Amino acid sequence: MVRTGNATAGDLADLAALPLDIPDWADLLTDPTVVVLTLRVGEQLVGAALGRLNTAGHGEVEAVYVAPPWRRRYWGSALADELQAQLQGQGAREIRATAERSDRTATAFWANLGWEPARQIFAARARMAITAGEQEHAVPGAAVAK
Repeated sequence: MVRTGNATAGDLADLAALPLDIPDWADLLTDPTVVVLTLRVGEQLVGAALGRLNTAGHGEVEAVYVAPPWRRRYWGSALADELQAQLQGQGAREIRATAERSDRTATAFWANLGWEPARQIFAARARMAITAGEQEHAVPGAAVAK
């Protein structure tokens, strides 16, 4: 039997074993602005979702994870839908998820749930500074550190 539910202290060891970069699940479970959900098959934890309500009243999805053997069965969608419902229940006027443009799996996941891109973030790669002695080999427009 597959089921989703709110995480409890009894889930801490299983949550910590997931391949997610979450520093302290215990602190998250005691934070009233955070929602942590689990996905279980029998007693086995096969997925989790994490979101929080920020100070501006927006919900932020920090993670939706389903173990590879359980993907493509709409369990990630079930976690995301429940996360959205709980964050809205806490007062979130808008829920945001971040996905790299190059991550086609994540962008398709959110688009298939009916979520729409809200904004674009532009990034520039840092240029290496060069010393005055290296100026003769400088790339046009590069900064010189003195």
